[in-house]
Amino acid sequence: MRRPTRWLLVLSLLSSLLVAGATAAPAHAATEPPVVSCDVAYQIDNDWGTGHQATVVVTNTGTVPVWWYVLIRYKLGFTVLQVWNIQATVAGDIVRFEPPSWNAQPLWPGQSAMFGLVVHGPPQVPDVEVFCRPA
Repeated sequence: MRRPTRWLLVLSLLSSLLVAGATAAPAHAATEPPVVSCDVAYQIDNDWGTGHQATVVVTNTGTVPVWWYVLIRYKLGFTVLQVWNIQATVAGDIVRFEPPSWNAQPLWPGQSAMFGLVVHGPPQVPDVEVFCRPA
């Protein structure tokens, strides 16, 4: 008399493999979606009462290269006198800062860009916002 245990063992093993294959993750696992994120810091480096010199640092905190610009809203009575490493456009009390065309390149993940400015007005940190989009 034959023992049916071998056949049962083989069938059990095959069915286990089929079930495991149906629930196994595909060989190419889904990648995380790209993260577009930037951070900005405004630091007053020198203050002389009627004005100050500041450094602004923009950092790509995301996972993909980005194009960026910074909007700074100064209170009435402030005037941006000088900038470097940046292009500035004034519209009322808002100044838009973006990389100059001669140096426009995407900001890579973890990379920072820095620019400076001299402002006439009391030494107050203004409202600063950074905007970035995928490159």
